Amino acid sequence: MKKHLFFDLDDTLIVTNPIFEQINKENSVLIEGFLGDENTNFELILKTFNETDLANAQKHGLTPERYIHSWIQTYDFFTAKLNKTKIKSDLETIKENAQKVFKTKSEMYPHVENVLKEIKNQGYEMNILTAGGEGVQKKRVNDAGLAIYFDNIYVVPYKSPQVLLDVLENRDKDKSVMIGNSLRSDIHPALSNDIHAIHIPQDTWLYDEFEIKTNHPKYKRIENITELPNTLNQIKEEIAL
Repeated sequence: MKKHLFFDLDDTLIVTNPIFEQINKENSVLIEGFLGDENTNFELILKTFNETDLANAQKHGLTPERYIHSWIQTYDFFTAKLNKTKIKSDLETIKENAQKVFKTKSEMYPHVENVLKEIKNQGYEMNILTAGGEGVQKKRVNDAGLAIYFDNIYVVPYKSPQVLLDVLENRDKDKSVMIGNSLRSDIHPALSNDIHAIHIPQDTWLYDEFEIKTNHPKYKRIENITELPNTLNQIKEEIAL
């Protein structure tokens, strides 16, 4: 029976978090300049944005609209706090700069392409399961040249145990593997459904943190995607036992 792999996209196959971090810093500096208040520096603005965006992500998912709205909320918060007039052109500049996150081309991590070629040649069903806006995520897949390696691309607003179960449909859970960097979005949904999970840690944001049972028999952690083929072979041996 064919085995099914589900790959996360952002910060597993392609580099995206550094793009967000750069735009977040740029927008914080922009707002600092617009406010012109000596007690409101870009570090404070960035901290406020991160807290706002984390709360919005937990409530509304990882859509592009949520990210833009978090910047609007941050600007609104400081103009209200400082009793400043909101200036439409300033807000449009902030929104336009934030949109660059979704237009900037994301590059594959080193070795990803060679690993995907090797695994695909072994006959796995190859799937991407990614959270975000459908147009944005599929553009990222195409821009990175990943589409040729995958049978299906699933884009959802957020990933949870139920979402993963819905995407799995009639596939055998024991012969399915979730691969990703996010403990919250990738590893927790898999282990909650007793699905094999391979964790590839990356430096990302607080949303990805989640407490899991690292002693779960179907949890594996690797430090680099080059370790993935051997780890998948270990899982195949465990299934066959």
